[in-house]
Amino acid sequence: MDVVGVIRAPKVRVRLLGQRLTTREAEVTQLVSEGHSNRTIADRLGISEQTVKNHLTAVYDKTGTASRVQLALWKVRNKATS
Repeated sequence: MDVVGVIRAPKVRVRLLGQRLTTREAEVTQLVSEGHSNRTIADRLGISEQTVKNHLTAVYDKTGTASRVQLALWKVRNKATS
């Protein structure tokens, strides 16, 4: 029996610049800026590693950043709080 591959639409990221971070997104941002890994953040917050990744995607969209380093710099510049 042949296996038919699934075709998936490309992910489209919508920029949400200017939107406020949720409390959880701010907590994740704080921990990222402290240099913690996704696994450590997940353990500290009692959530899954995938949920941390989901929060980071939302945070990147809201802040216009694309990496942990950019996010940490954004936090310093914007004095984001957890």
